[in-house]
Amino acid sequence: MRLGSSIPLAVGTVILAGSPALADRDVNGSGNGNGWDPGVVLEGTSEQGPVDVVAGGDQTQSTGAAAAATYEYEWVLTCFNNYPGVLNEMCPSARNCDAQGQYQWTLWARQVTSANGQPVHATWQPVLTECYTGPPPAPQAAPQPQVTDALVLQAVRRLGLPRLTVQVQPSDETLVNFDTIFYAKPPSWARTVQLLGFTVDVDATPTGYDWRFGDGETATTQTAGAPYPAKDITHAYTDAGVRVQPRVDTAYEIRYRVDRGSWQTIAETVPAAGLPVDLRIREATPVLVGD
Repeated sequence: MRLGSSIPLAVGTVILAGSPALADRDVNGSGNGNGWDPGVVLEGTSEQGPVDVVAGGDQTQSTGAAAAATYEYEWVLTCFNNYPGVLNEMCPSARNCDAQGQYQWTLWARQVTSANGQPVHATWQPVLTECYTGPPPAPQAAPQPQVTDALVLQAVRRLGLPRLTVQVQPSDETLVNFDTIFYAKPPSWARTVQLLGFTVDVDATPTGYDWRFGDGETATTQTAGAPYPAKDITHAYTDAGVRVQPRVDTAYEIRYRVDRGSWQTIAETVPAAGLPVDLRIREATPVLVGD
């Protein structure tokens, strides 16, 4: 790493028994395509055995007798392109600390072996961020893993939430200055995923809708509307002879439970952009008709 400062040019890797814990704080760093997939969560056993760390150069090895998964850790400066073992250079975001002279580091981890000693080929995952005046200390015994809101949201974004297609009446084309009806069909979404060795049930429920009518006008509702004869959500276009692409974006409320425990609701909603449809705006022309 090139720092241009008094910070040492190398931060060693540490291998410890036990599972890593994700901090509640958001990790500001981001992957650079060199193997980090933010959607692949770090999975492993919840067993926690005693740790006997023997230092040796830039690495330490766990020699604990109890069966436990092992993980390796590496501190990397919190920068967009930095990644363990690939790049560890200074950037402006690494100076995003409260105290002057401190640098922000991200602790990364990946599983090395399973509890029975079998090799595991896992990807690096960010664990937490900290600010230090000098180089960060070597991580000690890994604490018991915890499923956090941030980890569940990461899994939800990886899986993807339903993108709604707006329903329009009349469909395909409508008239200028006419109350065109809009509505959507709310989906049900539930998944069960494995996170850090835990079984996590996740539900997503639509709680808000942002209607984008394609002419610059928008509306926000808590309901999805309904087809004719209901007129819960309508919009009148003022320009004729144009084509627009209305859509409806959805905000989902996420709740989850760990190992069939109590349900927890995440305060942050997750947006999902809707799929636009083509709609032509026409002008009605009066025609005189005889008997």
